[in-house]
Amino acid sequence: SSTRVMATCGLCGQAVRTAAALAARCCCSPREVGAHHLGELQAALQDDDVYLPWLRRPIPELTRLARLETEQGEAEALRSGLDRSLGGADNGWWAQGGQTAAYRFEAPARLAQARFTFDSDLAQVKRMPCWYPLEGNAVEMPAPLARDFDLEVLDSAGLWRTAAQVRDNAKRLVRLALDVETAGIRIRVLRPWGGERAHVMGFEVR
Repeated sequence: SSTRVMATCGLCGQAVRTAAALAARCCCSPREVGAHHLGELQAALQDDDVYLPWLRRPIPELTRLARLETEQGEAEALRSGLDRSLGGADNGWWAQGGQTAAYRFEAPARLAQARFTFDSDLAQVKRMPCWYPLEGNAVEMPAPLARDFDLEVLDSAGLWRTAAQVRDNAKRLVRLALDVETAGIRIRVLRPWGGERAHVMGFEVR
């Protein structure tokens, strides 16, 4: 279909652009990127939410070594490096309104970024703005996508305080810049776009 063609062409263009930037940064030729910097290229693409079959996205050490806490449900998938449901495996964490998933560190750590991947219902439809015909082509937001959520950190007194609030989120990949030293950080999912639960595919800090 035209949607699949557009998606493939877009991903190829993104890969070329990322490889070109890597070649410039490493002062090498495009051929040398493939020969000597392939892992870096793959990691950069995955960090931008490009799906590379059979490869898990690298997870920052700080996230991998943290203690993960949730009030309910299995949440280890948040740091699995697989940001979509595959082959019958859910690979995500389902959160009802108000539920949290937290990382606690052995010692206070300086955090620069929090990264989230949410479920944009890729299995059902590729939501692209190039659909035809335009008339009557009403596209609704994916029901499991987190619409409202808060990011909270532990203060020096051991209390959770709000570090960021996101409302009416329309993105699958969300990055939030941070400049905080804390012993813990958590996402509080407030509501999805539809239904009772949001589906969070990835949550990490660096």
